[in-house]
Amino acid sequence: MKKSRIFVIVCTCLIAASFNVNAVLVSQTLNNVSILGATYDVTFLQDDASTETNSYDAILPSITFTTQESATAAVNAILAATSSGYDYTPGNVSDVLGENGFRVPYNVSELDYDYMVGREIEGSQSLLGPFSVSRDFQNVYSFATFEVSQVPLPAAVWLFGSGLLGMIGIPRHKKSA
Repeated sequence: MKKSRIFVIVCTCLIAASFNVNAVLVSQTLNNVSILGATYDVTFLQDDASTETNSYDAILPSITFTTQESATAAVNAILAATSSGYDYTPGNVSDVLGENGFRVPYNVSELDYDYMVGREIEGSQSLLGPFSVSRDFQNVYSFATFEVSQVPLPAAVWLFGSGLLGMIGIPRHKKSA
């Protein structure tokens, strides 16, 4: 009986470990970055430092900026929204190689892509690029992906709306009296 319990525990641990091997993307999000008149939540996606994979295909559907100019504007907006010491590389690659940066891909084909880079070295932020590499190129910089922010309505709008509804109800109440 005791051996069968140990066997079940070992099998469960092995199965759980096999599921964790597939989880290679790590991320962190920077909220409400204003880029070219729109507000985005920017997520930095990166392969875990302990894996040797390239997850470019995982972020391909989220390519937002399609020209060098718009990708440059995105990099500059992200750099302006972050302070010195912000970690753009959530996969701990920066700790291993001393690099801290992100890529904004903009011109994508089946074999390669062009991108702009934002990075920080020794407290100094900079824009680099344009660069062009094959899609299987390994890079320590994370990918920046963009999603339009959901900006909540301020409380004043709700108060104004309830006030309007109250104003509509007053004339009806006087007519019925």
